[in-house]
Formats: sequence, C-alpha cells, structure tokens
Amino acid sequence: MRAIRRPLFIIALLTLMIFGIARERGLSRQSKEAPMLTLTKKLLYENKDLNLIQEMKLGRFGMDKTCLMVVGGKGACLVTLEGQPVRCISYSLPNLSSAQVIELPKQNTYAFVAGGLWGTPAAVVLDSEGKVKWRYDAEFKAMAEPAFIDIGASGERVVALFENDRGLLFFDLDSGKLLNVSQPSAKLRSMRAIDLDGDGRKELLANDTRDRFIAINASGEVVMPTESQVFSFAVTQANPQNIVAAPDIAREVDGPNKVVTKSGKIILYDRKLQRVASWDAPHLYPESSYLRLVAAEPLGPQNQRRGLVSLFKGPGRWHKTPLFVHTWEGKLIYEELLEDDYLSILPLLGAERGADSFLVGGRGQVWRYSSSAR
Repeated sequence: MRAIRRPLFIIALLTLMIFGIARERGLSRQSKEAPMLTLTKKLLYENKDLNLIQEMKLGRFGMDKTCLMVVGGKGACLVTLEGQPVRCISYSLPNLSSAQVIELPKQNTYAFVAGGLWGTPAAVVLDSEGKVKWRYDAEFKAMAEPAFIDIGASGERVVALFENDRGLLFFDLDSGKLLNVSQPSAKLRSMRAIDLDGDGRKELLANDTRDRFIAINASGEVVMPTESQVFSFAVTQANPQNIVAAPDIAREVDGPNKVVTKSGKIILYDRKLQRVASWDAPHLYPESSYLRLVAAEPLGPQNQRRGLVSLFKGPGRWHKTPLFVHTWEGKLIYEELLEDDYLSILPLLGAERGADSFLVGGRGQVWRYSSSAR
C-alpha cells in the first residue's frame, strides 16, 4: 500500500504546483458560482511604440467609416476594426499619462488631451499630428488627470483641471486660455466627463478626499448621494454612460496579530446616481496588498445587458492586472490574471445575437475577447 500511496501523493502535489503556476502566469480561472464563460482571445493589433494603451475609442476621426483609435502614452494609431493600421502619430512630448482622444466632427479632425508625470505638464492638448497646441505646468500641485467637458449654453469646449491651492481651472480647448477658476467644497481626487442630464453636453463628475461624488457644471456643484464611500470609479463608454464605483480592496490590521481584507460592493449607477446593478468585489491575490478599479464596461446591448467586464490594479511594483467578468446578476464567471499593466476596455457588439466581444488594451497591444452566443 505504501508503494501505491507515494506515487499518488507525488501526482497530487505536482497537480497543485501546476495549478499554482498556471494562475501565476495569468491563465484564466473559472468561478464555481456560475456556469463558466468560454472566451477566445486574439491579438487584434500590436505597436510597441505606443507604450501603455490608455484609451480605445470608436469613431470616424476624419475617415469615411468607423475606425478604432488606439491611444497610448507615447503616441496613437488609427486602425480598422480588423486591426489594420491606417495612420500612426507620435507625441512631441514623452510619456504622457491619462491620454484621451477628442473627436471634433465639425472640423473633421480630432485632438488629444493628456497630463504628464508629476504635473509637468499638468494638462496638454495636442493636435491630430501629435504636436503641442498648448500646455499648462503645475509641477506637484496638479497630478490628477484633466477632463474634457462642455460648459455654457453654447457648449464651449473646455479642459478642466484641479490644482491644489488654486481650485478647479477651466481652459479653452483650442487656445489654452484660462477661462475660469472656481473653488470646490473639497479637494478633488479624480475627475471624469459624463453627460449627466442627457442634453448631449458633458459635465464633470469627481470624487473628493471625503470619498464623495461631486457633480460640477456651469451652475456650480452638487454633492451626489451614494450608498457607500467612493474610493475609485470609472465612467463607461457605453451609451447612455454609466458610473461604476468600487471599494478599495485591501488588507488591514484589525487587532493583535489579525489581518482582515477590507472589501465591499461594486455598484453600477445610472446618470442620476441610481443603482442599476451590484457585484461582490473581487478577492485579493496573495502577492497583492490591495486592488483598485482601473476600467469597467457593461456587456450586451442597452436593453439586454448580460454582464460587466472590469480591470483592477495593485501596488506599483506588481505589474499584473486582474480581469473579471460578472453576470448582470452578480456572479463571477471569468477571471484572468494578466501579465503586465492593462488600463483600458472597449465593449463591442457581437455579430451573433447573444455573443459578447470586448477589447483590452495593454502595453502596445490590443487583445480581442469574444464569447459564443449565450
């Protein structure tokens, strides 16, 4: 019996080791709480010169058909929906953060709005060739990303930036002229643009150091009531836009020799901050002390939402990105630990009824995930 048990023990031990290695290398893991979701993963586009892909957006961008704009930290590329490059540009400034593309259909062109490392620049606008139109430097006083919004009845295009000691600054998109300075009720941590009232113009949504949501438009600010603290949040591209708020998932000391994981609910709100759906926050990984939401997007058409795909990040030296897919009812059905940093998601409508497809942007790579009809 001993001769038989020893090989069985070795086989079992090797199985556990292989499973651990597979998870560490970023292979997908299915949840036991719901039927597993099978996703195919294909490299759609690759250009290492772009560095980290910070945004992906569908639009015309001066073309006669819809294309995909892939926005990186060093440059951007316009590609077809099949992943064929149309044109690429490099920024005249190095290593920009929070870069986003702004389509300007009236001028049949587009521009880029971004921030820089350590607030230098704090805000910059580049033209479609990647050349600087204007920049504003604030060094360490303004390190949160700028946001592009519309203000006034005429829909004036503005870049908003929060600077410590000065407040909320509004710059003209085209000229960089400082139009207005206002002092919000608290220091702002993150800012996103969203059409809160459905009039086609985007206002400002921010969270502050008190972990509140604040909506800001030309008339002033409104503290938006929420059922929990707002640590990190994302605004979806799906129309109409939604707001995804997530807790910081972290380990903390709860007593002598006792460490607990602080977690909570991921909550999807509509533009009126009414809850649409909620999910249990994902678990921590052994090698990560905390997780923070990076991006999230709903899957499926507006009248038939099927799930939520989300990206989280951990400590700066932990260059891995957990990817999660939940059903609309809150069950975790797909999980993958991606090697390296990934910052962006773009949902796509599947050609087959009931199928889901989305893009994930990494370091100079765009991956397309697709599911069969459900």
